[in-house]
This record gives sequence, structure tokens and C-alpha cells, in this order.
Amino acid sequence: MMRLSGLVPYTVFIISTAFWLYIFFNNRSSPHAREYLGFLGVTIVWSIIEFYMSSTGNTGTLLHLMRFSGGLALAATYTFFRFTSLLIGMRHRRIFSWVFLATTLYGIIISTATPYAVRGIEAGSISITPLSGFLSWTVAAFTFTPITIITIYCLIRGAVSADRIVRRQVRLIMIGFIPAVLFTVIFNIALPYLFSMNTQMHFVSLPALIITGFIFIAVVRYRFFSNMLPAAARELFLQISDGVILCDRDGTVAAMNTSAEQLLNLSENHLPKPLAAFADGALVHIAENTELNVCGKNCMVTKSSLKQSGQTIGSLIILTDISDRSHMEAALKKSNEELSLFASVISHDVREPLRVISNYLDLLKHRANDRLSADERSFIDGAARASVRLHALIHDLLKYSRTGHDPSQDTDISMNEIFDESVMLCGVAARETNAVITRSELPTLHVSRTLMSQLLQNLLSNALKFRSTAQPIIHLHAECVDDHYRFSMKDNGIGFEQQYSETIFELFKRLHDKKSYSGTGLGLAVCRKIVSLYGGHITADSAPGKGTTIYFSLPAGDSAPRTDNAAQNSLKYI
Repeated sequence: MMRLSGLVPYTVFIISTAFWLYIFFNNRSSPHAREYLGFLGVTIVWSIIEFYMSSTGNTGTLLHLMRFSGGLALAATYTFFRFTSLLIGMRHRRIFSWVFLATTLYGIIISTATPYAVRGIEAGSISITPLSGFLSWTVAAFTFTPITIITIYCLIRGAVSADRIVRRQVRLIMIGFIPAVLFTVIFNIALPYLFSMNTQMHFVSLPALIITGFIFIAVVRYRFFSNMLPAAARELFLQISDGVILCDRDGTVAAMNTSAEQLLNLSENHLPKPLAAFADGALVHIAENTELNVCGKNCMVTKSSLKQSGQTIGSLIILTDISDRSHMEAALKKSNEELSLFASVISHDVREPLRVISNYLDLLKHRANDRLSADERSFIDGAARASVRLHALIHDLLKYSRTGHDPSQDTDISMNEIFDESVMLCGVAARETNAVITRSELPTLHVSRTLMSQLLQNLLSNALKFRSTAQPIIHLHAECVDDHYRFSMKDNGIGFEQQYSETIFELFKRLHDKKSYSGTGLGLAVCRKIVSLYGGHITADSAPGKGTTIYFSLPAGDSAPRTDNAAQNSLKYI
């Protein structure tokens, strides 16, 4: 039995060292892993001291080793208590102070009693059995009292906590606590009556190994360190409306919040499991942003790596339920189709009768002109003008409603070419006003020719319409800013108050009466819609009598080179 018991310190040393190396190389960056490594380190040194205690024959050496062993028992108790209490969020200073005083008292008792015990045993005046029994129960009282406190605290915390992650951590800690405490009680009752004093020394560090072993099982089997989130982070994690799944580096799901459980129709009792076990494995191989059908729900899935100190420690998967958005998009698509149908009805069933009315008014005016009074001719002219305005309004409404972006129609187009064509189409108004229209060197963009022509024509027409008494001067400039081009069209027209810089882009909004300036108020609204289709923005900067500058942005794209803005091309109409 002596030889077999002598293997206990060897076993404690080898297993504790193996545990320490495993945690160091695999989990040292996890929360509180450093405290656990500290406890393992104390256990390793303790096992070495116990081995030398059992093998030495010198009383003085044994005395010093027993004192050192008492100090290590003190360190093991405190480091173990610190690790577990931090782990479950028990940070009460009074409890820490009590444990420190208790372990210190334990160390004093062991250090003081050991020399007398050894001398008494050597002199034959003290019996081994009652003395060893007393020392064993002293060790039990002052070493495992903190463990008992933590056990009771865990039971209470696990019963009242609404945090599922906390409850799981408590269950895992109990795996290590309860067997170790039961073994220690039995160990201290039976050991003095079964083994001699030297043999008992071999078993002193064995309870620490049992606790370490059970926690190690929790670390490896149940991904213990993967579940150790700070309390505030846990609360935030559980309350996030999107589904969040945390995986370790091996692809095993360590935790998921309430929203993820609801999306997957699961509870956290099913964890830990490989990620492939959920959603038929669809979550394993996904891109950065992927739309998936997860358990009958349309979800946008985002996956990213979790890194600490430059090393990947796991992954984060976010599930966003977009089922309602999909329904809204379907309803919007249907609404747009109905709007398109309505536009077709307007085009055919309203414009045709309006054209007939306009024709009859012209016919009436020419055939009965001699028989009509001045007031009657004025009435007919007013009705004809209203008919023309209504016709223009319907035309602009149809143009606005049909303005859409079909990516298949996008090609690499030189904005120089589009601008020059737009200038030619506005040639009549430009020649009548003796306008000077110039541009900088413009980029090549991947856009729709039709939409760009419509955009530039509307802006040019607007600048020519709201001109001042001076000769109109219009200039288009472009510059590359990050991933987009910023265009600016500047004129020397009448301008407007800056407070209306947003109003002018709204439907049917006009800053002037119909008699002074014709139009329906839809031209700039169409411009904003076209720019928005490409993810850009359009704004205006103006002041009365000082002209207007329209700014708009368009994406640069891969095919859009940077340009030399110093180059100038001038098109002058006289």
C-alpha cells in the first residue's frame, strides 16, 4: 500500500501539468483562464512538495516541507476561491476578506502545530491516529469551508437567476464542487484509521486534483470558458432583438440569445452542439451577408470572426428576421405594378379625351371667332391654356412614374458625350438666350444613358428657364471624392432663398407663379429620383440674384477613372 500510495503525488503532478498545458495553449485568452492556470500551478507545486515530504527521512527537512505545504494549501484555497467566485460574479469584498482570514488562520494553525506534532511523534508521547485525525479535520475545516460557501451560493444563484448562461455555468461548477467536497469528507474521516502518517501525506493534494479534473471535463466537454461572459455583456447579449450565436474556434455553438432560440425553435438546453446541427447545416458555409430560409423564416445571416490578441477565438453569427420586410417588399412591388397600370390608363384614357377637348377648343375659336365677343374668346383661350397645362402635367407625371433603374441597361458611358448631346437638345433655348454652356473634363461612369440624358437635360432646362437679364452662363464640373463623383452645375440665374433648397426637389413644388415661368414643378423631382436610384444625393446652393449651383453625386464604379479637371471644353451659342 505504501508503494501504491507513493504514486499519488506523481499522478497529481502529471495530470495537473497536462491540464495546465492544455488550458495555456487552448484557452489562455478566455476570461478568468489566468486564475484557473494559477490554481493549477499551485496544485503542481503542492504535489511536488508532498512527494518530497513522503520520501525524506530528515525530521528538520520534513518540518520545513510541512510548513511550506501549509502555505501552498493556503494559496490553493485562495486561488481556487478567487477563480470560482469571479466566474459566477460573486465579488463581495466581505466574503473575500472572510476567506482570506480563514485561510490565514488555517496556515497559522498548521505552521504552529506541525513542529510540535512531529516532535511528539518522534518522542512517542503523541498518538498518530488522534493527532492525524485532528490535523485532517483542521485541513477540511479551513480549506473546504470556502468551497462549501461557493456551493451554497451556486445553488441559490442557479435557482433565482433568469440568465440561462449563468445557470449553465453554475451547473458546470457544481460538477467540480460536489464530488470533491464529498470525497474530502470521506477522505478525512477514514484516512487516519487506514494509513500511517507518512502514507497520509501522499493523499493531501488529491482533493485538489479531483476538483481540477472535474472542471477540466467541463472545459473540454461543455466549452466552459466559451460561456464566461461578463454580467453586463450577458444581459446585452440576451436582450438583442436579432438572433446572435456564439461559436468557438471548433465550430461548436457555445451560446445563443433568446431571439436566436426563437428563430431556430430551440432552447439552450440543446447546447453545446456543432453549428452544422442547426438549420440543416445551412449556417456553416455562408458568405458575409446571406439571405436564408431558417426554420420557415426569411433571415439575413451575417457571419464574422471573433479575434483576441490577433488570434481567432471563435465566430459570431447574427440572424435578422426579414420576413416582415419581405412581405412589405412584395406589397410594394405589387403597388408599383398597380401604379404602372394606372399610368398606362392615364396615358390612354385621359390624354386622349384631353386631346379631343383641346382640338375642339381650337376648332371653335377659328370657326366662330367672328361671332364671339372679347370675353368669350378670353374664356376659350383660358380653357385652351388649362388644357395645355394639364397635358404637360400628365406627361411629366408619366415620365416621373416610369423613371426606374434597370441595372441591365447600365453601360460604361462618357459623361462628356451625354452632356454634349443634352446641350444640343437644348440648343434652341440656348441660342435664343445667347447662353454660354461649358464643362470640365467629365468621367466615364457605369450608368444608364437614358437616365443620365434625362438628368442633364432637366438641369440645363431649369438653368435656362430661370435665367436673369444677363447672358446665361452655365458650367458643369466633376471631381472624384472617395468612391463617388461629385458633380456641380453652376449658373448665373435669378437664384432663390436658401431655405427653399430642399423644397425645389419635391413634387409639384414651385417658387414662382405659372404666368412668370411655365412648367409643372416635376423637373427637379425627376432629377432627385434618378440620382437616388444610384444611391447618390442632390442638393442646391443659391441666393437671390447670385445664381444657383446644383450638386449631385454618382458612384464612381470600377470603370470610372480619375479625370483631369483642369481641361475645359466650351460650347458657346450666339
